[in-house]
Amino acid sequence: MSNLIIVESPTKAKTLSKFLGSDYRIEATMGHIRDLPEKKLGIEIRIKKEKYDFIPQYQIIPSRKQRVTELKKLAEGSSSVILATDPDREGEAIAWHIYELLKLENGNEKLDKEVRNKKLEKNPTSNIQHQNLTSNFHKPTSTQRIVFHEITESAIKHALGNPRSIDIQLVDAQQARRILDRLVGYKLSPLLWNKIGLRFLSAGRVQSVAVRLIVEREREIENFTPVEYWLIDVELTRQLAGHPERSEGSLANASSNKSRDSSPAKRDQNDKVSFLARLEKINDKKADLGNKEQGDKAVEDLKVAKYKVSNVEIKDARRYPSPPFTTSTLQQTASNRFGWSAKRVMRTAQNLYEEGLITYHRTDSTNLSAEAINMVRDYINNVYGKDYLPATPKFYKTKSKVAQEAHEAIRPTAVGEISNREPSGRFQISNKIGRDASLLYELIWKRFVACQMNEAVFEQTTVEIEASVQMSLRTSVKQSVEIATSPSAPRNDNNKYFLKASGEKMKFAGWLTLYLKGNGINGNDEKVDNSANKELPKLAAGEDLNFLNIFPQQKFTEPPGRYTEATLIKALEEKGIGRPSTYAPIISTIQD
Repeated sequence: MSNLIIVESPTKAKTLSKFLGSDYRIEATMGHIRDLPEKKLGIEIRIKKEKYDFIPQYQIIPSRKQRVTELKKLAEGSSSVILATDPDREGEAIAWHIYELLKLENGNEKLDKEVRNKKLEKNPTSNIQHQNLTSNFHKPTSTQRIVFHEITESAIKHALGNPRSIDIQLVDAQQARRILDRLVGYKLSPLLWNKIGLRFLSAGRVQSVAVRLIVEREREIENFTPVEYWLIDVELTRQLAGHPERSEGSLANASSNKSRDSSPAKRDQNDKVSFLARLEKINDKKADLGNKEQGDKAVEDLKVAKYKVSNVEIKDARRYPSPPFTTSTLQQTASNRFGWSAKRVMRTAQNLYEEGLITYHRTDSTNLSAEAINMVRDYINNVYGKDYLPATPKFYKTKSKVAQEAHEAIRPTAVGEISNREPSGRFQISNKIGRDASLLYELIWKRFVACQMNEAVFEQTTVEIEASVQMSLRTSVKQSVEIATSPSAPRNDNNKYFLKASGEKMKFAGWLTLYLKGNGINGNDEKVDNSANKELPKLAAGEDLNFLNIFPQQKFTEPPGRYTEATLIKALEEKGIGRPSTYAPIISTIQD
């Protein structure tokens, strides 16, 4: 008689079969096999002296009845049954439902009694009772529960060597969540139908909170009043021979000027290195230019000002890698990077997990196993060298308020064997998995390797510039009088303007070496500027500068942006609402 291993999906079963011999038969439940009834509440509520018992009335899912019958027959003919469902609440609940429906035993009378008749400790508000199903046919001599966080040969063998019993507390947690979801949805949804008249609408324990966040954000946007302000960038160059003629920048033609970064250096028409500096202060006050008139006054002054470097600060700055992915950060990053929905991310991650390419993808922990850390540190040392390898492993604090620390972060199950590194920086995996899986795998692979590499080091330069203006330098006496007599004008007899320019150059790429080739994405998986325009020319305090051009920009304060899938997931996680496994279906329900 063989050993029967039961998992959720055929793909997972197929991957497991690669590592196990003929002594094992692996079958899939095709997902959940039992749930609350679809068309009624399905929860018996009993009140006992101000205390409540909530008794779920489970039914076999109609589409799974044939599968349950088949599994019962297979269990009868097996020497043992091994429940190998996923290592989370849902997986534990599926294992418990299999145990109940197939009327299995652990071979331990005391343990069997505990599993079948587990009574929760009383609490002032609720109690969940499990159905007690009696056995009436041949049972295998033992039932084991095994868990693993990655589908690899070593992980499976370790799990088989360390079986455990069904974790009733984890089952209780899943049932409590399921009952709460049903009570909230079943009771509140009809109120929506009656109020709005649309029967396809629904309410939910987490879903309704997410909708409220969206509504509150929309109200913020509707009530927002934009405020005008102006930014002024001045193009300057070192004072060399052949000072070019000053350009006539003004607010009147500001709309024709492209918005410019205040830091990049560039070459002017005489091949001299120029750069942009942004106006920060007028005299001793912040440059708060609230309208065109105020901006015009500053522009006219800055056209005729004398510019001098007042201070140069050069320091090293370190950019650290991001932690390995959790479910929510993977969903956010893939949404921002590829424009994917959370549902698409989870579907693709599920495929990668079941193929044995990544660890379990429903997690809110940034922990890594000692084996994984040793594996990636060896890879970094062999491929990139000791300069890229920290003296000690990096550990990251999990931010989630309700994280299950026993789980690992999402990472590849192997580093060098599965993916052949190419000069382009891209990684190729089996064509049968598909493009989505390849893109997501690369994202996970890079984040995992980067999180254990040394930080990138940049030389940051900040230049403070003083622009002095005297009345005698104004282009017209009439204009000077008009500006001087304006009540909103800054004092302009010997006005001083203070500008700032910033630049940086990379001294050591560190973990960024993974992203500077190929896709060119940084730790937040956004575009990285790999050019040298961020580097400023060599400047010294006291050095005079030449004016080249001026770029005034009209701006308006902006309301908070509408939630995207990525930002909504982030908000829910920060507020401790929902679980990694719930974000995708919740957002999908809201959108549908």
